[in-house]
Formats: sequence, structure tokens, C-alpha cells
Amino acid sequence: MPPIEPLALFVIIAISVPLMVGALILMERVSRRPVFEQPRPTPDPPAVKPTPTLDEAALAIAEFGPPETLSGLTGGRILRERITVTGQSLLTESLLLVADRDLVVEGEIRCPEAMPAGAPRIDITLVSRRGTIIVQREAIVGSGRSAERESGGFILLRAPNVIVNGTILGLSGGAGTDAIVSAQGDAIALGTHGGWGGDVHFVAENSITLVSGCLVTSGSGGAGGDAIANSEQGFAFAQAGSAAPAGHIVLRGAGPQTKVAILAEARLFSGGAHGGIGPISAAGGAAIARTAHSNGKGASGNAEALGGHGGGGGTVAFLSCTVQNSADMCAGNGTAGGTAYATGGRASGVSARAGGDATAVGGNGGAGGSAPIYQAEGEPEDIPGTGRPGEPGDGGAARATPGGPSSDGGKSWSGRASAQSGALGGDQRPPASVVERSPANSPAAESGQWPEPVVKEALTVEVVRSPDPATPIRYALFDFDGTLSLIREGWQNVMVPYFVAEIAACPHAEPISAIESAVREFVARLTGKQTIYQCFQLAEEVRQRGGTPLEPLEYKHEYLRRLWERIAGRVEALNSGVATPEEHLVRGSRQFLEALRDRGVTLYLASGTDLDYVLGEARALQLEEFFGERIYGALDEYQNFSKQMIIDRILETHNLHGPELLLVGDGYVEIENGKGVGGITLGVASDEAHPGELDEWKRERLLQAGADAIVRDFADLPGLMMYLFPV
Repeated sequence: MPPIEPLALFVIIAISVPLMVGALILMERVSRRPVFEQPRPTPDPPAVKPTPTLDEAALAIAEFGPPETLSGLTGGRILRERITVTGQSLLTESLLLVADRDLVVEGEIRCPEAMPAGAPRIDITLVSRRGTIIVQREAIVGSGRSAERESGGFILLRAPNVIVNGTILGLSGGAGTDAIVSAQGDAIALGTHGGWGGDVHFVAENSITLVSGCLVTSGSGGAGGDAIANSEQGFAFAQAGSAAPAGHIVLRGAGPQTKVAILAEARLFSGGAHGGIGPISAAGGAAIARTAHSNGKGASGNAEALGGHGGGGGTVAFLSCTVQNSADMCAGNGTAGGTAYATGGRASGVSARAGGDATAVGGNGGAGGSAPIYQAEGEPEDIPGTGRPGEPGDGGAARATPGGPSSDGGKSWSGRASAQSGALGGDQRPPASVVERSPANSPAAESGQWPEPVVKEALTVEVVRSPDPATPIRYALFDFDGTLSLIREGWQNVMVPYFVAEIAACPHAEPISAIESAVREFVARLTGKQTIYQCFQLAEEVRQRGGTPLEPLEYKHEYLRRLWERIAGRVEALNSGVATPEEHLVRGSRQFLEALRDRGVTLYLASGTDLDYVLGEARALQLEEFFGERIYGALDEYQNFSKQMIIDRILETHNLHGPELLLVGDGYVEIENGKGVGGITLGVASDEAHPGELDEWKRERLLQAGADAIVRDFADLPGLMMYLFPV
């Protein structure tokens, strides 16, 4: 072999040394662990699911007092020969009513809409030893939500014969607790799991009869707690709590030939209800993990975020009985898994090596419930009639943003990103099942087999047009009812029947079904305007059918009187502290208002509801601090107020260009007004009866009006703020 010339040797060395250095750097990068160097912590286990119990041996020898009519119950154990419950009862502890003969519920037996922290769950047990339990048409048994993390109590009706003509609403589990941790070093935040939804059990020796028009729902599961971890110089780990499964409806025979009869138009909806009726289990918690810069040397901290799993839907089950069914029954839908956001720290300084890794795993969706399950003597059979299984919940979205390389010179590189959306929930789950998966287990297991990076935007903001980053939002105008407040949820069920009755009394009125269709059309079309405009239309409809209409203002005052009968209890509960504002706010409202205020956005509130009511209800919801004197509402002198007037006043007073004004509302009117002046419009397609769900009809209307983006609520605050304030 000929000797190597000095010049050739120099060339070889000049080429090989950089390659060797590059290989060493690459090996170091590959050898780094993707995320979280320590064993994963796990949240506390979920609360134990309550199981109905009854000491029948003790009841067999118990002494019963004389027949009694009861009202204003708060709980306890009461034994009487016969019992009739009237009036309103608000329970503060579990209730056991035992009648030797008949037990009749004519009034309301309710639980608080939100139990205070640390309060025990409340169970409701109604027993007739030798007679019949009857829940009358206007009666209500149940409703309410347990304290944080506590499971909803059970409702048990036990008698030779049970007849339900009224409403039984299962008790919902409490939400998990949020965790927010900020630290200079490592930050670990663990949200807690929600509480189970309460079951509703019917047990009878002879018969169970559900009469047409009755409604039975089991309790919804509590939402998982959110987790937010912020680290300045360490790693950040955020694991949200999982939503709990909804309760079940169980009809059980206790005799040799127990018969169950479900008449047409009776409604059975287990928690997380299919078809938009009944309580909805909340989603798994959201997880946000962020790390800061690397402080001048080494690699920046890693960030890992695991969204909570969704809750399973409830099941309708028939055990040891024969069934005659001509009604519709629905199992509960599973709910969505929580979203996950992870942001690794950016490398900083000349000596920095790498930006932080980011791993985000969305929570799995909850399983749908089964409907119906029928089991007699161990053999499953089909039930006549219809039964719809629950739909599985969507997996949570995931977004991972790795830390970038240093901008200060030196050799550094970006971190790695791995984002995996949660899986779609399973199809069904039997009534005796427990939690299908440990909420602490991440789909990315300890095996180190991390998924390939799949960055996916959160799906909670439906974007039509994006704001211009060069023109930041300075002012925001909010609608009130359905956008922020849920106090007036169900107002259409007051207005429509009232208007239909007025029109039906006219000499040339058409059939009721045609009148109702016409009323629903104009009520929906004019929603967002002052109430008086719907009353103007009512007067015109009466006149067209040969009737003599009242003054529109009279129609308005009568409607408001009827509506107040429906909602007065909600306002009173808020003012007295029995209910919390969050129970009657669209999810995330307060946090969204706080975030806008913190960015210097001036907030206005304008509602088509009368000003006196708006002021009172905003005060009850503790929203005055955000708006001050900038709250507007309808007046009897309707010419002196409209949302368009408020928009024009804001633009003129503050010399604004259109995109500097944000319009937020759930009605056609405010979105159309906002687009007319070139503002940014955010449509809120909130399903007021089922918080957290999307109202498809609202969504279509808002898109037709020109909404720039659609949300179902404000729960995804990071995603919403990233949309409104792009960088």
C-alpha cells in the first residue's frame, strides 16, 4: 500500500472529525428518554360506587306509627302505617320512608343542586311492606349533585307493587377536583376523578308499572378534574382525573312472577342519556403541561400531559321479571375523553443542548351503555319494544409542541413531540361492571413504545375564519341567556305553550299541531331580539285568525310572570347560597371572562331580556365584577334599546375598527349584527338542557348568520384563547 500524502491525510481528518462529532450528537439525542424520567404518579382511586341495601329482617319486626302526611322533610328514618308526602322537601341527609301499607308521593323530594365540599352522599329509600308505592303525576323524586369526588346516592323503591306516574331523577356524582401546580423545579399536577352517577332501582314482588308520561333517569357521572403543571427549570407532568360512569336503571323482580309494564310514552333514560333527554355525564378532565427555558445549559425540561378518560353511559336492565313494553328506552352515551396539551421548554443560552420533549395523550372516550339488558334465571332474552344502546364517547384531542433550539448561538436542537388522541369508547357495558380501565393508566404504557408523532388540533373550536393577528381584540360584547347564563333554560317550554293557547282560542284557528309549528318558527326566528318582538308577532298571528289580540306589552308581562314561576327557585337558590353560580353558568364562562379581562379587553353585556331581570340574575351569578355598569337589557319602551344600538355606541365611543370588537352569543341576531360591522363573531351552540353538549340546530343557525367560529361552551380555554389571539 503506497504511503498517504500529507495533504490527503489532512483532507481525511477534516472530513471525518465533523462526521464523528455529528454522530456523537445524534447518539446522545436518540439516547435521551422521550419524557418523564421518574415513575408516573397516579391520582387517588375513584370513589366507591354505592350499592342499595335494605335490612328487611329489621323492618319485618319494626313498629309503625299512625298514618301521616309529611312535608318539608330533610332526611332521617320514618316508619308509619301509611305515608303521603306533599309539598317540597329538600334533603340534607339520607331519607328512609317505610309504610306498612301504601306510600304515596304527591310533592317533591329533592336533594341540593350542589352539595358543599365534604358533605356525605344522600340516598333515598322508599319502602312499602304490604301495599303500593305510587309516585303521582306532578311528583318529583331525586335530582341534585353530590359534593366534589363523592358518588351520587341511590334511589330505591321497594314494594309488592310500584306505580310511577311522575318523575324520578337519579342523583349525580360530584366533579373531580382541579389541580394547578407551578414550581421552579419539577411540577406534578394530578386532577382527581369524578364520582359515580347514582342508580335508580325498582324492586317488587308483584308488579312495576311505568305510566305514560312518566320520566325516569339515573344520575350522571361527575366530570374529571383538570390538571395544569407549569415548571420553570424542571419537568412538568399533568394527569387529569377521569369522568365517572353514569348510574343505571334496574328493574328487579323479587317474586316468582313479577311483571313489569311500561306504557307508551313512558321514558327511561339512563345517565349520559341518548337522544338529548336526561342527565349527561361530564367529560374527562383536560391536562396542560408546560416547561420553561433550559436556564442556559443542558436540555430543557420535558412535558407530559395525560387527559382524563370519559365516563361510561348508564344501562337499563330488567332482572328476574317478565316485561310488557310499548315505550322507548335509551341507554346513556359515553362521554368524551379529556384533551391534552404539552409544551416543552425552549433551549436557551450558548451552552444549551436541546429543547424539551412534549408528549400529549388524550383521554379515551367512555363506553356507551346497554339497553335493554334482560335476564331471568340466568338466560338473556330480548325485550319487546325498542331499546337504543348508548353511543361511545369521542377520544380527547391531543397537541404536543416541542421546545425549540436556542437562538443564542451554540449547537442545540429541538425537542421531540408525540401526540396521541384518545380512543373512541367501547360499545356497551353491563350493569354490574366496574370501571373498565384504571383512570391512572395512560395509553402510552411504561414499555416505552411511544406512538409516532401525530400532532392534532383540539376539536373544541370549529373555525370558519381566523382573526387577523395584526388587529387585536379590544372590546367584547356578550349575550346573556344561553351564552353565559343557564338560569332561563327551558324558557321556550313556557313561551310556546302560552302562545299556542292564545292562537288556538281564535275563531279561525287551525289544528294545534299546525299552530305549534308556526309558533316555534317565529319564536326561533326572533330569538336574540327583545321579547316584545315575539309578542308583536303573536298579536299579528291572533289577528290573522280572526281574534282580537291584547297589547303586545300585556302578552310580554304575562309570559314573564309564567317564566318567573319556573325560574324563581333557581334565583332564590343562588342568592341564598344553596346553589353555586357554576351550576347555572355555561361551562367555563367565568374563566373565559377572567382571561379576556386579564388581556385588557373591556367587556359589555347586552340581553333581549328585561334589564331588571338581567341585573338581578347577573348579580346572582356573580358576574357584575366583569361588566360593571356596562350591562344592558330590554325596556318596555323598546325603541330605546337594541343590540345594534349598543354595538354602534361601542364602536363610536371608542373609535374602533370592526375586528377590534368581539361578539359572543348563541342567537342569530347578535351574530348577524356583529358581522354587519365587521366584528369577530363567536357562536355559542350550547345545549342548555345538557351542559357540555352541542346543539346542532343552534350551530346551523349561527353558521347561517355568519359566525367566524363555533364553540359548545368555553371549557377549552387554551384552545379558545389561541384562536382569538393568534401569534
